Amino acid sequence: MIIHFFINYLTVTLTFTGILLVVRWIIYNKNLKKEDLFHLLTKEGTTKNVIPGGYGEFGLEITNPIPIHTHFELEDYLYNLITINGEHISFNRIGSGTAPNIKNPIDVYEIFIDHNFYKKLYLCPYHKKTSKKIPKGFKNKYIEYTNKDLVANFLAMLLVQVLFTFYYLFFLEIGILEYSICLIINSFWLPFVLPKIIKKV
Repeated sequence: MIIHFFINYLTVTLTFTGILLVVRWIIYNKNLKKEDLFHLLTKEGTTKNVIPGGYGEFGLEITNPIPIHTHFELEDYLYNLITINGEHISFNRIGSGTAPNIKNPIDVYEIFIDHNFYKKLYLCPYHKKTSKKIPKGFKNKYIEYTNKDLVANFLAMLLVQVLFTFYYLFFLEIGILEYSICLIINSFWLPFVLPKIIKKV
């Protein structure tokens, strides 16, 4: 009984994760063909968390922009930010600029809290690696979850798993209860692990 459940659990989990990785790979490679120029421009980009030669407040001044690995990861970086007090943000690109000490163009974003202006952020998406450093006044939302975040991520993962694996109820020797237990278990840990796995593909 336990072995049977474990096999079904692995089947559902690995299939779901595999489908997401394949979809991510197809989308990423499709985008690569469209954005070859950006990847050529990262040839001389840094692999460090801070651009060598940058000065001023990290991310908050145009002379020390946040290094980002192409435009594909630019908004991903911003989506991962919340304020130091845990407030969720929205953002809007207002243009680009240059700095005498930075070789490539710099994207300028306005950051808002509840539609009220908070700060400007400067990001340079022409580098070999996206910085793990966070500008002053922000933190990574995945370091600290509120109860509301946990519930939202749990429900979102539950829904996505159902959409991708519902056919198993018809083709796999698995009951509704067993299937539900698999999905509930995954919904507790996959929201934390999947983003890290997908980002590496």
